[in-house]
Amino acid sequence: MDYNSPISNADVYIFGELTGYEISDEYKLKYNLETKSYNKLLFLKQGYYNYRYILVSHEEGVKNDHSFFEGSHRETENDYLLFVYHRDPSSTYDKLINFTQFNSRN
Repeated sequence: MDYNSPISNADVYIFGELTGYEISDEYKLKYNLETKSYNKLLFLKQGYYNYRYILVSHEEGVKNDHSFFEGSHRETENDYLLFVYHRDPSSTYDKLINFTQFNSRN
């Protein structure tokens, strides 16, 4: 994550299944002035890890921001294709009987 200067009045953490869904100093990222980025060295076993970066504000009453780095996709427009097949018990193939295309905005 490249930033020209540290984010003021907040800390950046790794958060998710990897961290047990807890905010811990063990997963707090530090700002590197030379590279102008946040980073953290973790030793992990090979595998798949579920995590995201969150912004934790120092201000009282401000909630943790999960969408600061990746944005919110709840308003994203999506196209869907719906295929309906039928297989007659005496046949060995599926027959396409209907096809519909629709959009999440409609």
